[in-house]
Formats: sequence, C-alpha cells, structure tokens
Amino acid sequence: MYSPKIPESLIPRLYQAAQIQKRPMTHLAADAIQRYLEECEEPEYFYALTESGRQCLSRPEEAA
Repeated sequence: MYSPKIPESLIPRLYQAAQIQKRPMTHLAADAIQRYLEECEEPEYFYALTESGRQCLSRPEEAA
C-alpha cells in the first residue's frame, strides 16, 4: 500500500495540534485528508493546495 511521506515542515504543526487535541498525529492527519477529499468531491468546486494555501477553483483543469 502507498504511504506518502508528510513534508518535514508540517510535522511540528501537526504534532502541536495533536498534543492540544490529545489525539494521535495519524488520526489528525487522516481526518484532515478526509475533509479535504470530501470538499473536492463537491461537484461545483475543486480545491488545490498551492504554496500559499488551499485555493478553490471552479474546474479541475485550472489546477494544472
């Protein structure tokens, strides 16, 4: 099974959020990914992660 690596720059933020919520980092990451994917499945919107954060696009081809 494919297991992507989380960028090192996100680990401290993920760790801090997990400590505050008293949850394992893996659960926090899985919930965040699940929410993102559910938002992407909305028919009229497509979200792309960019260097400046999440960007809402009207069509998936705009992400290229």
